[in-house]
Amino acid sequence: MLSTVVPEPAAWHGPTLAAERYLVPIPAAVLGELVDTLAELRRAPVPTLLLLPEHFPLATTAHWMREVRRRLDEGPGFVMLDRLPVDTMSRDEAIALYWLLMSVLEPPVAQEWKGTVIYEGDPAETVRIHVERSAQRKAERAAQIGSAAI
Repeated sequence: MLSTVVPEPAAWHGPTLAAERYLVPIPAAVLGELVDTLAELRRAPVPTLLLLPEHFPLATTAHWMREVRRRLDEGPGFVMLDRLPVDTMSRDEAIALYWLLMSVLEPPVAQEWKGTVIYEGDPAETVRIHVERSAQRKAERAAQIGSAAI
């Protein structure tokens, strides 16, 4: 439990959060690098989990992602990148490019014990399932602790 009030910008209420605080347009130069990267991936496909940003010429992207990182650290704690031209690529290609973008920030890690790194499907549904599973695991642990105390 928090013992102090969390000040803005880290604390916010959804309806009062202005889009400019979290919406980050992808600059044309960054889109250009990503389009070039996509062309390279189409010529020589690599499994998404093996993609590393240092394997591609992404200097402008890396510089821009430092600003994205600053906004994550100093803003509301999340950003929405606006946006890849996903209508010009396959779903797997979009996932690969977003993987590379996020890999510039930090190396991706498994999001749960079984090793899932990339979630499929609707993001809201994914979050709902994750929350339900977390609650179920917490209840199971509590039950185990309770039965061990008897």
